[in-house]
Amino acid sequence: MLERRDGTSSDYLEIAARLIRKRLYVEREFGMASKIGAYYSVGSEVPTMQIIQDVLRDRGEAYLPVVTGARTMEFGRITSLAGLRSGIHGVPEPRYFTAGTCPDVVIVPAVGVAPDGSRLGYGLGYYDAFLGTHKTGTTIATVLEKQIVKKIPADEHDIRIDMIITEKRTIRASR
Repeated sequence: MLERRDGTSSDYLEIAARLIRKRLYVEREFGMASKIGAYYSVGSEVPTMQIIQDVLRDRGEAYLPVVTGARTMEFGRITSLAGLRSGIHGVPEPRYFTAGTCPDVVIVPAVGVAPDGSRLGYGLGYYDAFLGTHKTGTTIATVLEKQIVKKIPADEHDIRIDMIITEKRTIRASR
């Protein structure tokens, strides 16, 4: 799955990101949310910088994950993309945060997703642990169409996402 995603040209990734943003911005859950959590995209992940900047400009309450320990994370509020620190694996994260904050919408990274909301992440379990212990509103995976597969094996601790948005469609997860 990573090889498939990594094979995406940067031009296509930017076009897809623009289409995904358009789909995301018209979703009721996203429009009604006052606190938006997102991942800081790296490599071949669907770029999230514009989403984060738009949230900062239009709402002011954007949140990024902060790794707090082995397999644990929290979301920290940011007021700009400047002043972030290099976190685990070099992914930028808020320098300061208040534990226990839970965004209304969480945009979740994924290597692959299935229409039932099961998600293949990077295998470290940070999002599953956070979503399993915090009450969030809506979880959304922003992925390329080629990252959708028929089925992903899920364990008891795996948390399903609510919505999948690609450059071609929006899927409300069937459970």
